[in-house]
Amino acid sequence: MVNITISELRPAGADLLFDSESFLDYLNDNELYSVSGGAVQTITTTIKTVVTTTFACGVLVGIAAVAVIAWTLKSGLTT
Repeated sequence: MVNITISELRPAGADLLFDSESFLDYLNDNELYSVSGGAVQTITTTIKTVVTTTFACGVLVGIAAVAVIAWTLKSGLTT
């Protein structure tokens, strides 16, 4: 039976990260501060906030409606 030994395994394109020169060396401070990512995360967070707020408002409206119905039935103001 043959034994195969792999001594150095790197993902494709990894040699770009291990080079002595890097494009990060050429970025100035303004460019580094303006680098942002995760726009999807921001959108996801915003959507979660909207959904949560909408749900909470729906619960409050439901509670208010039940309270009004209960008060109406108790007061005998049904028509």
